[in-house]
Amino acid sequence: AVKAVLDAEGGEARALVNASAPYHLTTVNEQWCSIFGFEAKEVVGRSFRIFQGPGTDDASLAQLMSAQDSSSIVSFTTTLYDRNGAPHFCKIEGMRVPNE
Repeated sequence: AVKAVLDAEGGEARALVNASAPYHLTTVNEQWCSIFGFEAKEVVGRSFRIFQGPGTDDASLAQLMSAQDSSSIVSFTTTLYDRNGAPHFCKIEGMRVPNE
């Protein structure tokens, strides 16, 4: 299931985040690394908070995290920030991915 999520159609950037606080990144794909300016080994295991900033919609992120136990998909747009602090307007789709 994880490989299917990361094999992005149309070059989409994708990251998987642990469903429990502090929401560590568990894996990212090459497109994601290219956009955010990190290598996977630099961010895997770190909190998703490193990409948040003044334009990030905290209420939507909280909704995403509270929906972690359901089978529904949560979708919203927000601003995340790359390695250099540049903003990126991102569509976030959160869903539970079963362990393999």
